[in-house]
Amino acid sequence: MPMDRKSDKKWKDLSASSPPKTDSNQGAGLQLDAILSTLDSKSGKESAEVYAGRVRKKVKMEMGGGKGKGKGRQVSALDLLSGALDGLISSAKQGRKNERGGSKSAIQAPSIEKEKNKGNFDLETSSAQSTVKGQSLDKADSLPPTPTTVQPHATTNPLPPHLESVDVSRQLKAFKTALRTLITTLQTLVFESALADRVWYKNASQFKSAFWWTSFNSTRRGLHKLLPPPTLPTQLTPTQPHQHHSISQRGLAKDTVRMLTIVYAGLGGGEEALQSQQAKFEPESGWANLPKFDVKPSATTLYSFLQSDTSQNLLSATKAKLELLRESLEVLQKRTQTTGHVLVTHLNTPPAPTFAPLVTTLLVLVASMSDPVRVALEGGRDEADRGQEMEVGSIGVLMDLLREWTAK
Repeated sequence: MPMDRKSDKKWKDLSASSPPKTDSNQGAGLQLDAILSTLDSKSGKESAEVYAGRVRKKVKMEMGGGKGKGKGRQVSALDLLSGALDGLISSAKQGRKNERGGSKSAIQAPSIEKEKNKGNFDLETSSAQSTVKGQSLDKADSLPPTPTTVQPHATTNPLPPHLESVDVSRQLKAFKTALRTLITTLQTLVFESALADRVWYKNASQFKSAFWWTSFNSTRRGLHKLLPPPTLPTQLTPTQPHQHHSISQRGLAKDTVRMLTIVYAGLGGGEEALQSQQAKFEPESGWANLPKFDVKPSATTLYSFLQSDTSQNLLSATKAKLELLRESLEVLQKRTQTTGHVLVTHLNTPPAPTFAPLVTTLLVLVASMSDPVRVALEGGRDEADRGQEMEVGSIGVLMDLLREWTAK
């Protein structure tokens, strides 16, 4: 009995110290399931067979019993685990090699095709470039010479024979001098006309029936045809204001000077200078200023201006306007001479002349009008002293030049 108790006690200790076989088998199976669940599903046919064998062995292990069988089941589970892992790893490596080989071959195939296409493209481009170069060389041979090359017969139209010997600078200088003299003359008449209007306004009601006064008034009205006053006289009839406005509000003198200035700009600077000079004029501005040229006028510039129909029409209109101005100045000159003779006669009439101071003032005023008119029509002493050849007056010089240019 004591021996049996000891053996039973020893057996119980051994059974208590050793873990249960079924629990270890279940843990190994669960671990195997966890590992296998993480494996890739692309293991192929071999991984499926290994998995089926593992399931069969697991079922046998769960259904078997005994010490030897339990130990055999534990060892077979570990062997199964190691074998399954080795098989899965080898199959996975093989699958990756196959994939790499396929992708590498797939990459190499288009690269080879690209090289072939590149070779063909290089051949085509080289042949195309050679043909283009050949065509460009042929075109270069057939093209005319560049504009930089000097052409012996590429000049503008030659000048007519009568203009080749013309000194354009001398003609334009004479035109400019005569025009400046005419402007100075007309500006002097503006001042004299303003003074005559003031004298007439102060004494018109007192001396309107006197002969010498009516003679002076005719001279004053002759000035108004050239240079209208800022405000029209109140005694003008309804047809007379229309007659003033038919020319312009500036008057005949300023209109003529403006047209002469435009002609001078066109003769010296061409069509462009003419248009720029026209743009400077305003409807009610003062006297025109003579333009300055950046380039010295030449016979070519003069000829190019005279060729156009517009310039010929402008020259004809300017010549007609200048002729009208000369006629008006001639009328004014006759009136000043007549008025001066009447005033001198009144001063020499015995007994003592009435209103001698006023008559003397009018005589001086009329003489101041007569001298500028004579310079414009006949020339004057001042121009002869300065060496300016103006025996025919500034209007005569301008008229001769306009006639010469119109004939060309």
